[in-house]
Amino acid sequence: MKQKKITDIKAPAANVNTTTPVIHVDNVSVLLKTPFFMKTKHPVKHLALNDLSFSVDKGQVFGIIGRNGSGKSTLLRVLARIITPDSGIIKTYGKKAQLLTLNVGFEHYLTGRDNSVLMAMFQGMSHKEALSIQEEVKEFSELDKWFDQPIATYSSGMKARLGFATAIKTTAELILLDEVLSVGDVSFKKKAADAMKGLIKSNRTVVLVSNNPNTISNYADQAMWLSNGEAKLISDAKTIAEIYTKDSS
Repeated sequence: MKQKKITDIKAPAANVNTTTPVIHVDNVSVLLKTPFFMKTKHPVKHLALNDLSFSVDKGQVFGIIGRNGSGKSTLLRVLARIITPDSGIIKTYGKKAQLLTLNVGFEHYLTGRDNSVLMAMFQGMSHKEALSIQEEVKEFSELDKWFDQPIATYSSGMKARLGFATAIKTTAELILLDEVLSVGDVSFKKKAADAMKGLIKSNRTVVLVSNNPNTISNYADQAMWLSNGEAKLISDAKTIAEIYTKDSS
């Protein structure tokens, strides 16, 4: 792992244009290890990302595919600034990214409605604006009475529906999606698929993580095959999906 100075730059939104990447990752590495407060005879160290480099342009849907443990979720957390890389350079332009995953970002003692309001405000909406979209979020998520119940009572699918519904109703310029299109019943998956098509047409930038080659092929423009924390291949999404499928069969 190369030792580089960590630089984390958030450029002004005015700098965003069709020729400037929304995301630029240069030789980023992340070493995961057993926390110091966990006493163990055999501490674990794992190089989750190893000198990773790529860019995502404005309005692009960028797919990331790889087997479990390849570093996909770690990468999304780095892009969302939840994890600080050990080395490398990350530049993001525009408003704060919204990370939508099944396991991160919810306050479990708050209701679905309260969590949705907080998520919207994190994306730059005022409290009044966040409140104004809640009925739309409730309707899209199909949570009905559960919308006003604590998140602790939700299944993983219900959390994904709440997060997805909130994400598409906010004004976040960059959305990071972690396997959320794989949950829910058939009717909700169709609704989510239609919403994804709407995101693509709206020129918002999306980073989409999935283990499903069909998802990457159907929604992404460009894609990266991530393996052992490294970019095995970056190309157009259909090519990546086809090669990955052949390699996995």
